[in-house]
Amino acid sequence: MTPDEPRLGRVLYAPEAIAARVGEVAGELNMRFAGRSAVVVAVLKGATVFLADLLRRLTFPLTVDFVRIASYGGGTKPGEIRFIKDVELPLEGRDVIVVDDIVDTGGTLTRLRQALEAHRPRSVTTVALLRRAPKRRLPPTLDLVGFELESDEFVAGYGIDCAERFRELGAIHAVERTD
Repeated sequence: MTPDEPRLGRVLYAPEAIAARVGEVAGELNMRFAGRSAVVVAVLKGATVFLADLLRRLTFPLTVDFVRIASYGGGTKPGEIRFIKDVELPLEGRDVIVVDDIVDTGGTLTRLRQALEAHRPRSVTTVALLRRAPKRRLPPTLDLVGFELESDEFVAGYGIDCAERFRELGAIHAVERTD
């Protein structure tokens, strides 16, 4: 490891706390979508672990699709929002559930929601594992949030990366910035 590589800091959310909260979010979705079906659209790559755990707890019929949006590049500072992969399943007239890892300013989620609404779904419900309150610049667009981050710390683990590292960790950690 070189001196300028990211380093893990303290644990913010332990695996047990994450599992419990994912169960609560799934319970809320199960109530909202009882007797209906949905297309779950996950944001690659960060939401994959959250998605996998969430899907195993959902009890209504669903299909899964993915979008890929880049907004951080290789560092810890947000940059230009780029759509890399769009949905492949038809969304018109369907209930859509967007699953994301973390919402900072709200810009990426707002742009994604606009893109999905162009497909004319019946509804769009947004879910994120983490929301960072201090950075929010746009009105909240989330229907369900796992955890509220009150600090400005960059985080990694549980699928969330820092320069493509640390996704495999079961806990969510603060990351010490090197830039």
